[in-house]
Amino acid sequence: SMSGAAIPKPPAPSPSGVPFSAETDLTNAPTGYGPFHRVELPPDFEKGVRHTTVVAGRKVTIALIEGRIYCMDTFCYHAGGPLFQGDIEEISGKLCIRCPWHMYHIVLDTGEAMTNGWDAAEGRSCWKAKGLKQRAHKVEERPDGVFVALAMGGYLESDQYALDETTPATVQYSNARPADTVTIYPRRERPNSAGSSRSSSSHGDPIDCAGEPV
Repeated sequence: SMSGAAIPKPPAPSPSGVPFSAETDLTNAPTGYGPFHRVELPPDFEKGVRHTTVVAGRKVTIALIEGRIYCMDTFCYHAGGPLFQGDIEEISGKLCIRCPWHMYHIVLDTGEAMTNGWDAAEGRSCWKAKGLKQRAHKVEERPDGVFVALAMGGYLESDQYALDETTPATVQYSNARPADTVTIYPRRERPNSAGSSRSSSSHGDPIDCAGEPV
């Protein structure tokens, strides 16, 4: 036997218990959640104002989307973009936030990044998870307020921006659209501004639906 070898901890479930995508590598996933912290929300939170704050030294954004409260790291894992300003889209049945800088899509429930690839056989695009990238945190609504428990352990790419002292600690961002307005795209294609399906190079290298580079 290998004495002294570290035994990897199993990944924690997603904040809401929604299963991760089958193709997602969970090797560096969070392994648990810290204690709950009560967060103060602005009076207009229920009208669609997303609230960014610091919980136990970590910058997070709290948002009310379709009647449910989500919490994740404030800045996008890819390049530190203002994720809290992103539009909400439903892709393959998953609610995602789209970073306004480089149009990366992140699943609100899990923190998985979604990529738009090309299915050469069918001549159309498809979506699939390309990995766990953004740290999503657990939220509880209680009679005495809203509480957040940070996802702990592992390493996700959004970690590099969540503790950066040069980024603003508190920002209020009001949606341009009502809080419950979600753009829904079909399972296997997403129109561009001209209305045609696309293969999106802004989401990384094109892949086919089996996850292989094309």
